[in-house]
Amino acid sequence: EIEPQPLVMRDHQPRPESKLFLPSQQETAEGNGGPATTHLWPSSHAPERCSEKSPSCLATTPIATRPITPPHTVRPDAQGEGSPLGPGSPAPSDLYTTSHSPLSGVSRSTMEAYRLRPDKGLVLIVNMATFEKGKSKSKLSDRRGSDKDVDILLDVFRRMLHYTVKIRPDITKERLKDFLIHEAQSDFIKEVDCLVCILMSHGHDDKLFTHDCQEIELASIVQIFRGVTALSGKPKLFFTQACRGSPTDRPARSLQDEPVVGERGEKHSVNNSDILIGYPTTPQGDAYRNEADGSWYIQMLCECMRKRIPRHEDLLVILTDVNNRVSERGHGQVQQTPMPNFTLRKQVIFPCHLCRKCRCSQ
Repeated sequence: EIEPQPLVMRDHQPRPESKLFLPSQQETAEGNGGPATTHLWPSSHAPERCSEKSPSCLATTPIATRPITPPHTVRPDAQGEGSPLGPGSPAPSDLYTTSHSPLSGVSRSTMEAYRLRPDKGLVLIVNMATFEKGKSKSKLSDRRGSDKDVDILLDVFRRMLHYTVKIRPDITKERLKDFLIHEAQSDFIKEVDCLVCILMSHGHDDKLFTHDCQEIELASIVQIFRGVTALSGKPKLFFTQACRGSPTDRPARSLQDEPVVGERGEKHSVNNSDILIGYPTTPQGDAYRNEADGSWYIQMLCECMRKRIPRHEDLLVILTDVNNRVSERGHGQVQQTPMPNFTLRKQVIFPCHLCRKCRCSQ
């Protein structure tokens, strides 16, 4: 993980959103015999919640209007026919399947989503902020600013989703393995619909450093949960915040999964179904962290989740937005592009607790 120079770490200035000004059409109203209208928001002013029926759920007012010719009139973030998924799609309360309507409106396809209920998720956060001195030749520095990442993760997973969150800061390798195995074998794991594991530390070559400066492979952590019967058919999401580059600058390793030896000696593939690994950067790449604001990847991941979860958008759509925003933040030789690796079979659409009054999470 890299801490850039102060000049590099200036707050990212996002490019101004394009605004929609249609003066001739703003004056058009149904009362004057004009066509039906719909409101448009720039992405930065989009409503934070999802019901048109509850005025308190709308954070802003529209800035422009545009005539829409039936039958494709769309109202933003409403239920049923006004759903963001298009006319005729299921109401937001039906989170188990989602329908996508092409612009032509002729053919329709349905993609199944994982069954994710409110409050039925387990989130494990491991944050290595400090490291024992004198136990590593690498002289690992303390990860100042990582507490900001923990704060925003709690805001998303505990406040928005009401998931059960367990945090382990500055833990040794043996205690980390014991903690993960205990959670994988607990009775509570049988009740959850989704597992989220977030690992933040220094690292290289897809290995993470623990508090005692020992290395642990990410593949071994995934291996602990991939064979849990209670999690079969359920999404298992792993997010890391660590560099992936080799300290000796060896050639990039193959993107194919490395085999992991199981307890009986047989070989298994790490990449089984229903698993997603969100890497903060590409192989051999660096992951950047701001000492005042937190890491680029975790901060942007949470910001995009806070914005898009109330819209009932798929996790892969959210991660694509994260890739774009993190990539735009870099400049010159300081570049970072996140890289999700997944074998998900269905959509991951989180039920937002904040939208209960809008019936989207019931």
